[in-house]
Amino acid sequence: LDDRCAPAASLTVTVDDVSHVEAAIPGMRVSRLDRGRMATELTLVGIDDIGLCVGRFDFRVSTEGGVGRDELRIALQLEAGSGSWNGSAFDLDRLWVYGPGADHVGAADPQRAARGTTWATFALPVEAVVSTAERDRVGRRGRLSILDTDAGRLRRTICDLVAEVRAHTLTVDGAHRAGRELGEITAAMLLAPENARMRISSAYQITRRCLDVADDLDAMPTTAELASALGISDRWVRSAFNRVYGVSVSAFFRARSLHRARRALMTAAPMSTSVAEVAMAAGFWHLGRFSGYYRAHFGEHPRTTLDRAA
Repeated sequence: LDDRCAPAASLTVTVDDVSHVEAAIPGMRVSRLDRGRMATELTLVGIDDIGLCVGRFDFRVSTEGGVGRDELRIALQLEAGSGSWNGSAFDLDRLWVYGPGADHVGAADPQRAARGTTWATFALPVEAVVSTAERDRVGRRGRLSILDTDAGRLRRTICDLVAEVRAHTLTVDGAHRAGRELGEITAAMLLAPENARMRISSAYQITRRCLDVADDLDAMPTTAELASALGISDRWVRSAFNRVYGVSVSAFFRARSLHRARRALMTAAPMSTSVAEVAMAAGFWHLGRFSGYYRAHFGEHPRTTLDRAA
């Protein structure tokens, strides 16, 4: 990988012991539960402080690991299959959330399924998920939480990220944005807005202050970044955007970035500008997803807009 690509690797292991798996996942202890040939594929993605591991064990295995004092670890299934974490069965719409200092134990049993299951675990610094104002609330979740929720968006983001890494098309800038998106989605799931009643005047004031600081952060800033910049709670930022605009923070800034991309495409020189360059400048790290958002928003493909600029 050259210096423009994310620090990532795809590793396929076929061995008769588990030492290679333990070496690939620092801090993980793996135990065989049966004999015979081992075959597992692991994809490891490192972005800043986020460690994403996607894998499949095609043999019975148990795993143990710990979570750092300043991080959260999230575990989820990417496809149907059989297995458990801490004694609770896998479920596609279930997250295992391990707080700082937690221990976790997993078991995969492919003998009860066609090929085992594909799973993902990733670690996030606590501050990447929530602002300082929400740290105590996260800490009160305990050593382990099992959250039943719609994990579809998080699952799609992980699958898109792995696909981009394997295709060697993810730039460093795109990797950072993908990591921030993982944090934003996770935060929205863990810290769903409480039913706080907010006056419309207060909501307008908060959203106005968010817009004032947004451009100093990123094209699509996260809720935690905005809350930290304003020195307020994440939930007040989420509540304000829902109160004023009727959409989430991520949906608002995604729409804003789409309009900025459209203006750039309409004024660009098609022979010297690509859709990918415009998408990245607007804050999108996944070109296919950008095209889908753009078409849904404006009724045409971004390439059509760029060609018309000629």
